[in-house]
Amino acid sequence: DLREQSQALVRAIPTDSEIRRLWRVASALAASQMFPDAKAAAQAYAKVLIGQDLGLSPTQAMMGIHIVEGKPMLSYTLLGSFVRRNGFDYRVDELTPETCSVTILRAEKPIGVSTFTIEDAKLANLVKSKSGWEKNPRNMLMARALSNAVRWYCPEVMGGVPVYTEGEIEASSGRVHSSAEPQGLDLGPKVEAVLIR
Repeated sequence: DLREQSQALVRAIPTDSEIRRLWRVASALAASQMFPDAKAAAQAYAKVLIGQDLGLSPTQAMMGIHIVEGKPMLSYTLLGSFVRRNGFDYRVDELTPETCSVTILRAEKPIGVSTFTIEDAKLANLVKSKSGWEKNPRNMLMARALSNAVRWYCPEVMGGVPVYTEGEIEASSGRVHSSAEPQGLDLGPKVEAVLIR
């Protein structure tokens, strides 16, 4: 079993040619200026590499992953797809502007329920003027209920890596927040030089 784990780790480490290929892809995606949180090649590379570890294509990673305070933040739709492709399922039991309740299932049997309410959001000081919580409360409630459900009942779908959804991390403070735009991770010129090399 230990031997299988070490072999899996070796397979997970990209070769030099894979690194160069991913760097070219990331550079092109950053140069496209289509991704506000990855304007530099190193920022795009970080997203693409995390995506590769999660089994995503470069474009899926660029569109679905944002790095905020050094933590991966996924869209809740992408998080839901991970649940369904890894032996679990989820059912939305309630979705209103006040409450979202999600049940995680395995082999069609419920294993846990996560509920997040607008009152929970208010207690956490998330509901602010012009925020996503004010404009799209059902979407924000769904994202939070689903991310909690994954953390609580099936963290293995993300390889045990803590993953957050829209609005769970506030840039520059690390606090839970709902309206911050995802910010790219600035790896700096030294890291970029190493990646190019």
